[in-house]
Amino acid sequence: MPSISLIIAVYKNIPFLDLVFQSVEQQSFRDFEILIAEDNDSSEMKNFIAEKRETLSFDIQHHFHEDIGFRKNKILNEAVRHAKSDKLVFIDGDCMIHKHFLKNYH
Repeated sequence: MPSISLIIAVYKNIPFLDLVFQSVEQQSFRDFEILIAEDNDSSEMKNFIAEKRETLSFDIQHHFHEDIGFRKNKILNEAVRHAKSDKLVFIDGDCMIHKHFLKNYH
């Protein structure tokens, strides 16, 4: 079981999420999982995450639902239900994190 579940809320911005993934890849603390909470149901995002699963060193879960208005908190709750850790860290899909962010949190 991972020590931390990092939940990333996203909406239609793949280039920003790519930068977030780059910052996550640089973390000095490695005992974590990633849960993407997408307030949308984008095939582009699904394809992007599938590609990233092949190249990144951490596990990625992808949770999504139909885009019928702002329902970010609903998809965040869905991600929480699937988190394996008792420690939850939430960031938005445009937040690059410092390399010791998760270490300091832990």
